[in-house]
Amino acid sequence: MKFYLKFILLCIIPLVFTACDKDDDGISADNLPGNWRMTDIHSENGVSTITFQGLPLTTDYSSEGITYNTTTTFTENPNEFTSEGSYVVRTTIETPGTPTTNEETIDAFPGTGTWVIEGNILTQTFSGQTTESEILELSKTKLRLKQDVDFSLDEQGIIFQTSATIFSSFEKQ
Repeated sequence: MKFYLKFILLCIIPLVFTACDKDDDGISADNLPGNWRMTDIHSENGVSTITFQGLPLTTDYSSEGITYNTTTTFTENPNEFTSEGSYVVRTTIETPGTPTTNEETIDAFPGTGTWVIEGNILTQTFSGQTTESEILELSKTKLRLKQDVDFSLDEQGIIFQTSATIFSSFEKQ
């Protein structure tokens, strides 16, 4: 289970370093270029199911960042981003009768990704994977994002499924 949650969080990190433009809400993509420091990341409505030999085990979970040392730099023309650093996330898994809490350090993925904004949706490509995020706020100093995650993985006949809503916040440096 610990490997599974870390894998999910590693898949999510490139998604949380994004932004988008919605002109009718007064959000301007002109505010995006620059260096952004992560100040929050947490999940809501987390549900995971592990199915082994046809028997499912479903658990609820929540996660919250507790230490942040992650920055993301956005550029335009070309629309690219890079991230560095890490953050620590505390995850609580609610198995029947026994809650379990652990802390994991999540490292930023090395490399460069690209982004495209259409309406209030940011389509982001990083390491060959494309994702979409919704912007909740983008000002000259603050960036807040929301992403619904629904992920499935079959690893040697063991099926891992998870869903959650991930919220993240950043401040411009």
